[in-house]
Amino acid sequence: YLFALLRLDIAGNSKLVREYPDDIIQETYGDFRDIVRKAIDKRNGRIWSWEGDGGLVAFFFSNKNLYATFAGMDIVNQLFLYNRTRCRLKQPLGVRLAVHSGLMDYTDNEEDLKRNDIIKTVTDIEANYTKPHTLTVSDMVARGFCKNMLEQFTPVGSVGSKTYYSYSLQWEPAE
Repeated sequence: YLFALLRLDIAGNSKLVREYPDDIIQETYGDFRDIVRKAIDKRNGRIWSWEGDGGLVAFFFSNKNLYATFAGMDIVNQLFLYNRTRCRLKQPLGVRLAVHSGLMDYTDNEEDLKRNDIIKTVTDIEANYTKPHTLTVSDMVARGFCKNMLEQFTPVGSVGSKTYYSYSLQWEPAE
């Protein structure tokens, strides 16, 4: 099957868990899960796995690459507002997101899923090419973007013949 996968991970999870009381962490991570669920539900995404600080979401139907990317962009946008208005932490909640797509055999065994190449790739993109507060997409996903969509992303690096593209929000400097 051809899937688009969205990988999410809270940056600095271990440090946050040591620094804050459990109730604050649980409420903050619960808010994050709610943001994720709302963004993926309206785009027919399904959570395949979830650990306390992140997870893996699959998109299978229709324009799966765009839906996964739009969900990731929506999460980045919502977290931007959340961090400025509702975050209980002394610093913004930093989340890394990545989207990649490809063919794979589906299994409901989580350990077998982790051994799949596209899951390994999306995890690598998230862990090694994505900064906190940012969504990174693979060239496989970006190839389907129209010019206006691609202009929202910045090339962030290449691995061999592959290029990754990054999306983030920032306050514009005051003039």
